[in-house]
Amino acid sequence: MKDFSVKDFERYSKEYGVYDWKGVELALIQDPFLGEDVFGDACYYAAAIDSQGNEWGVKWEVLPEIDINETDAGDHCDWENPTHAKMI
Repeated sequence: MKDFSVKDFERYSKEYGVYDWKGVELALIQDPFLGEDVFGDACYYAAAIDSQGNEWGVKWEVLPEIDINETDAGDHCDWENPTHAKMI
């Protein structure tokens, strides 16, 4: 695990934006990538950090009306509202 600092949070928040997860501000440290959850459903994941430098995993579920093979990735999820996040 990498040690992240407040400066890292500031840098990544400018690059990827800040998401609120139940009152905790998270800055992504990578672009979200398409994967599958434990049930085999398509979803997106990304690594993030909070302002204290703790690492998090963030998940977005694909919207139910979306066919990922026929739409742009920007339309796959409600990107402003992750469906799950967990400190790792």
